[in-house]
Amino acid sequence: MKRIILLALVFLNVGVIPALAAEFTIVDKVATSTSEQIDLSIPEAAEVGHHILTVQVSDNVGIITSRDIVFCKSTLGEIRWDDICPDVTEMVDPNSLAGITDPNKLPLYDPASDAKNVAKLMVGTFTVLGAVATGSSSSSSNSSSSGEIESIEDGELRHIRRKQGRGDRSSTWRWPLTALFDREFNLLARDISRYSPLLGRVIADGNYFRAMFGSLTVLLYPFAVYLGLCALHVTTWQSLPAVPTLMILGMGIGLLDSFAGFTTAYVFLMGVMVAGHFASRHQIIGTIGTIIIWFAPTLVASNFRPLRREVVDRDTLWERISDYALSMLLSGWVVQKMVNALPGLTGHQLSFSGHANQLAVIAGGLVGLRFALEDVGTYFYPERSEALQPKLKEPVSTQPLTAIFFKTFFFGFIAELFVGNSIYFWLGVLVFLGTQLLEHFEEELPNREWIKRILPAGAVKTLLMIYVGGVLSSILQSKIPNAHSFLRESFFLLALPGLALKYASVSAEPREPKWHKTPRGRWIYRIGGALVYLVLFLYIKGVDVVTPVQHFLHL
Repeated sequence: MKRIILLALVFLNVGVIPALAAEFTIVDKVATSTSEQIDLSIPEAAEVGHHILTVQVSDNVGIITSRDIVFCKSTLGEIRWDDICPDVTEMVDPNSLAGITDPNKLPLYDPASDAKNVAKLMVGTFTVLGAVATGSSSSSSNSSSSGEIESIEDGELRHIRRKQGRGDRSSTWRWPLTALFDREFNLLARDISRYSPLLGRVIADGNYFRAMFGSLTVLLYPFAVYLGLCALHVTTWQSLPAVPTLMILGMGIGLLDSFAGFTTAYVFLMGVMVAGHFASRHQIIGTIGTIIIWFAPTLVASNFRPLRREVVDRDTLWERISDYALSMLLSGWVVQKMVNALPGLTGHQLSFSGHANQLAVIAGGLVGLRFALEDVGTYFYPERSEALQPKLKEPVSTQPLTAIFFKTFFFGFIAELFVGNSIYFWLGVLVFLGTQLLEHFEEELPNREWIKRILPAGAVKTLLMIYVGGVLSSILQSKIPNAHSFLRESFFLLALPGLALKYASVSAEPREPKWHKTPRGRWIYRIGGALVYLVLFLYIKGVDVVTPVQHFLHL
């Protein structure tokens, strides 16, 4: 129940009533008689849910009388003055749910009752999917094989060849069994990559760490198993996220080594399945949504910016600084969206969702640590790092198309929980499928020279997707009061910009821009990059940067 969300003001003579706590003023007038009828119209911007409308009457001295009127707005956009809206699920404070591990005692989550936040989640999701999809095709030829699952893909894992470094001559990696573990991990990654490039990339992710510490890094895996068991214990083996401390620890070891985070996820998944809590749709998707947080952030970060980059001059130094800044910011944002999506995935309101911002900040810091460790490996252990670079196999011929249809099924399986089954849902799924197929058949598409000149890249592309999605979502929300219809139609329309951007990216051969390497171009490039970063930071922090642009464009 929201108190004083809507406020009606009625004035007698010249009475004035302050409305500091109100979001909307419905009536603000001077009455001409002591008895006057007032027509109240609730603004369309009022959120779905229960509200209290306060009507105050004042004279020159002060408030004579005040009356509260309880009403609700249904997910269909109807105002019910009897406050009976069976389709509305009241959102509760996540902090009040702390310690509850029985799903039967957790309040249900209805996406239509939280349409505004679900819309933001969709904008973020399609932005990340668009950035990941259009970025995967531009991987350099010396990167590792690409693998992906849903919105998670591995980015570039570059070979950087340098002369012997100080670390190459140290004893930190000369522990017993180091050669054995080096060989077995690389063989495992190589053999699995033929059938699952993503899993091959996950297994090889800790090679930089093994280059520095040898067989000592294997100690991460017993700890990963222990974390998985602890998470099962605190959740009483339910398909729910663990307490924030355990989620952060799991995410931390996953950022050091994705395979260690994957081990924690695997232990938790097996435990939930053995306990019989992996039977319903919400249990399956909720479990997957939880465990992805433990091993996905590194793969997501490597999609936005390369984990490794050799600094040889001021230009590459600027790019490396940008690697740190953008990967930390955008990876934290992705983790924030993952946490915010968990209520919809599990079907219950969760205390864990109240920690989304804290986890985002910690995830960003951990990504920065991972980049720093990659730099240590690049400059101090170059020969060891090169020796451990896995030679992944080309996927079997059927793997790419199989992966595309699996991702599409998984995407639709999740999305239907938020938007429901409708023609718009199926159109959105088809758009997603088309976006994936464009990359597979990119060699058969015509090359459009002019697209090279206007196609955005990097953070600019991400910002463009945010603005396009934000403006579309805002326009639809103002025109469709029915929460269910709004979510369905926006799901389809928000998928279209990603398809258009993907088509543009595969229709134009990537080229290396040269204008920013001129003296004047460098300053324009750097100042522009700083401004883009600032806008992204403000948006992720929660500042509305979309509405001013929408008003400026008169949309």
